[in-house]
Amino acid sequence: MNLIQIGREVRKMTECLSRAQMEPEEAKLAKEYSDLCALANQRLLQCASMIDAADIHQALQLAEVRPPLLDLVTLLAFKQADEWCARCRTNHLPIPEPLDARSIKSLNAIYSKGIAANTPLYKNYREAMMQNDDAKAMAVLRMIVRLNPGDSNAIQELKKLEEKDLAARLHGLGVSIQAADQKAVLEQIQEIESLAPTFPKDNEIWRKAQAIRCKILFRELQELRREDLWADSFALLSQIRQLCAEFSVELTGHSSQEMSEIEQWARQQAKNQAEQDNFNRIMGELGILLDSDRFGPVSKLGLEDLKQETKILGSKRRELDQFAQTIPPDLENRLNQVLQDLRVNIHKQQTRKARMFRLGLAAGTMVLIASALICFEWRRETGMATALQSLVESRQITTIEKLIPSVSHQHVISPRLAKTLQTAGDYLKQTRQAAEQCVQGVAQLNAYSNNDLAGSDPEQIYRRRADLLKEIKALPADVQIDPRLSLSPFENHWNSFLAQEGPQRSAKFNKLFAEAKSRVQSMADSSLSDGPSEDEQKIIALESMLEGLINSAVPALQIDRTAADNFHTFREEWETWRSTTASLRAPESLAAYLNALRRLQTCGYFSTKSVSTAATIASLDMDAWHLKASLILPGGELAKLTNHNTAEKAAFYPADMRPAEKDRYLELRDDEQIHQVWLYNMDKDHFTPLTAGREYTVYSIGPIVTKANKQLGRVYDPVASPDDLNFKNVSNYIDETHFKEEGRHALEYWAYEKIGFGNLIDSQTGAYQTALLEILDRVNQETNSSPLFRAFLAMKLYNIIDVRPVEWGYIWCPAAAADRQRLVDLGAGRLQSGNWYVPSLIQSEGDRFEKYFESVRATSYMKQARFYQTLAQRLDSADFSFAGYVHPDRGLITALKAKSTSLWGFGKNGKLALLYKLNPQATGYDREQTPLPFSPVFCFAQDYHLDVEQACEAAGLERTAPSIAACPLVAE
Repeated sequence: MNLIQIGREVRKMTECLSRAQMEPEEAKLAKEYSDLCALANQRLLQCASMIDAADIHQALQLAEVRPPLLDLVTLLAFKQADEWCARCRTNHLPIPEPLDARSIKSLNAIYSKGIAANTPLYKNYREAMMQNDDAKAMAVLRMIVRLNPGDSNAIQELKKLEEKDLAARLHGLGVSIQAADQKAVLEQIQEIESLAPTFPKDNEIWRKAQAIRCKILFRELQELRREDLWADSFALLSQIRQLCAEFSVELTGHSSQEMSEIEQWARQQAKNQAEQDNFNRIMGELGILLDSDRFGPVSKLGLEDLKQETKILGSKRRELDQFAQTIPPDLENRLNQVLQDLRVNIHKQQTRKARMFRLGLAAGTMVLIASALICFEWRRETGMATALQSLVESRQITTIEKLIPSVSHQHVISPRLAKTLQTAGDYLKQTRQAAEQCVQGVAQLNAYSNNDLAGSDPEQIYRRRADLLKEIKALPADVQIDPRLSLSPFENHWNSFLAQEGPQRSAKFNKLFAEAKSRVQSMADSSLSDGPSEDEQKIIALESMLEGLINSAVPALQIDRTAADNFHTFREEWETWRSTTASLRAPESLAAYLNALRRLQTCGYFSTKSVSTAATIASLDMDAWHLKASLILPGGELAKLTNHNTAEKAAFYPADMRPAEKDRYLELRDDEQIHQVWLYNMDKDHFTPLTAGREYTVYSIGPIVTKANKQLGRVYDPVASPDDLNFKNVSNYIDETHFKEEGRHALEYWAYEKIGFGNLIDSQTGAYQTALLEILDRVNQETNSSPLFRAFLAMKLYNIIDVRPVEWGYIWCPAAAADRQRLVDLGAGRLQSGNWYVPSLIQSEGDRFEKYFESVRATSYMKQARFYQTLAQRLDSADFSFAGYVHPDRGLITALKAKSTSLWGFGKNGKLALLYKLNPQATGYDREQTPLPFSPVFCFAQDYHLDVEQACEAAGLERTAPSIAACPLVAE
């Protein structure tokens, strides 16, 4: 079942929930929904098991199998799922198992992690595209889009492939409709729905297919009626009506009436079956009750149990009487017998109960009198315990001391009073001990003098004072009034001490803080010595002392809030400076280095110039592939357009033809100015033979025909119309002209044949078999035809390439792009078919286009494209990693364990370039050009010169070839 069908099932379930009565089709819906939940849980548990085993790729592949697992879970966990489960439970329908939340959470966590730009999925996609495997490409792209929803290129490519796939499938569906192959139509509908969950509903082919589907389903519905399978007919009825409404399918009047009749028949059958099921259910419940041990022997049941069982059996009997059916005689006889036994025993037990009540009343009266005497004494002691407990809770020590002796000598019968006496005594003892400890603490503090305080730790004394005051406050009020608990002598000395110590601490803080700021300012820009400098170590010590002064627990000794805030700001910037400087001393990775530059921009202890330069570096594109792409093809076009499309060796032509390409191809193939123009020499004018040297060539659309000694045709005379291409119908008897019989094709016709554009497409398969870059090479090499014709033809070929520049290899050929722009600048875009026959245009435009073709003849587009494509393919997986950076003052700082021959980074123009080369004699690096300050530097893990040589060999080019001189890796 695909997502569309599951969505329809969920909508049916939601509609059923809006009705109070259970619908007949709910049983089948419940079974299908329960099965779907079980299937989803099975897949979820399998994915979770793979994730636990760290087999993430396999888990994602299983999750993306149609229907995609998370999409399926979203549909199954619809808003009213709990309400549906409750309805199933009430109506004894299959109850779906809950979806495994832990597995869903694990799978969502994997998707939310996303993917890196160099994930193998991108390579799998490129391989699928190069192998023309659209199905595999779409599957990989769907996984990429789920894992990386921010990849706009992947989203666009997936949309194009899905639209292409859907168009092909709809075309096949249309063929099946025309062939009246209903079985194939139904299979293709289900396949399209499983692959394309959304598509235009107003598509005519799709609407016709749904109409055929409705007819097939209607025939199945008729067959169910004939076989009396009423339970299965509800689902088909609902599906047909839903499809008719969704796709505006109209059934014939007879079919619509028959559907209504079938629905009435099915509902009546369902009603009859429900009544029979209820009758059988009640009879079964009654039989179970009568067969159980609860009614035999009934004489052992209590009175209330007898009444309850009589009520239950009577209720079942009344329910059965509502049906117009006969109760089996043996069941009815057993029921009547049990009811009779129950009534007899109820009567006996009611009589026995009345007799026992009278005897119990007399005995209870005597017990009540004795209990009253005991209760009086108990209440007196309980009141005394309550009063004593209240005194303890209110902490009235003096009253408790007076009350305990008066109660202790009496005979106590209440356990509560005894326990309360014990509790009160313990409380009294603990309170007196706590008071004595407070008296001793007060005496110790009062013994301090001003000199004692000056030489002590004020933080410790402050905490002792606070703890003691807290303990005194915890004593009962009538104990706190003890004059021995007064701290007045100590408070006088303490306040005097604080009045002197506070200003001294503030002055010390200001002095230390000024020294710390002065030392930081003296270090100016970042220091990159091998370890912390002497100034840094001193600032660390000052920071510790300032922290101790700020964090005083004594309020009167705390530093002013503004000064403290200034210190915290200073410390944050200082910590940023320290961490940034530490990262710049030995950067471990590009990410760590860029993070250090970001911190540098927020710290006030770096110069404005350093901050500005760091911001410039942080804004540059550091993607690994984009960096390598700029070394392959400068200008950024490769990184922007291909998105890692560097798969195996390409043929530089697509596997199939798109409509836009076909239109442009046919425009050239059928151009009569190229294929139908014949050349004739005009040898008579006014029937007068022209002298030698005065004969000239005219152009005819198709051969000139001779009928009844008359020459007829559509002819362009360049002498008569030197500025405009104007073919006119000609009859030599009227025009008084004559043309030599030997007509011939124009040179442009033979040039077209020579360059092989006619062989672009395989006549047997209709697929491409030649690269347009190769044909463009032939155009550039052709010398016999008009340069205007060659410029016109080249522009038309470029227009075909524009439909899919990547597949045609245009992205790999910067020379073709540059030459095309030159053609545009020369005015080739304004050329029209046949302009190469017009004398004035040949004279004004011919020379400059001829010079253009002479200048481009030395460059082979195919070889250049093959070189760049091969180089990109080899460097796609090459390790191009972070190797250090260029400090504005100290120069190159490397993070390499081994020396690399070449270091690449950003020059002053912001472009990636070769910055340093290893000097074998000096065992260091020589600077090749001025770097951008703070520029990171990169190096290849292996020798890239071998990759360049391999690319040259694959393209058949020398490394010194001008067509690849612009590649930085070649130029180096």
